[in-house]
Amino acid sequence: RVPAWVSQTRARWDGVTARMASSATVPFLFLTLPQIVKNASLIAAGRPDALGAISWEGQVTGLLGNLLLLSYFADKGEMSAWVVQGVGVCATGALLTQICMAGHIPLAE
Repeated sequence: RVPAWVSQTRARWDGVTARMASSATVPFLFLTLPQIVKNASLIAAGRPDALGAISWEGQVTGLLGNLLLLSYFADKGEMSAWVVQGVGVCATGALLTQICMAGHIPLAE
């Protein structure tokens, strides 16, 4: 039999980890939004060649990792964790769209 104080401690830690995982979206957005804005301004200024320095292969790998974790956390019912992964999928998708618009991703013909 599990003592009551152990169950209460687990419940508190579940709440703490859920809040921390949810708050992880904020610093993640501070990392990705400036890149998205900079890429948009480069494309608008007619300098899409500058986006050639971004590794689209690495971005696709990151997107696949986010999708894998998103499906895992969704299956486990960890809403705060899958929200973070969902934001990562959207941000990486935006970056990949910009790189593709700049003509740096080879398309199958």
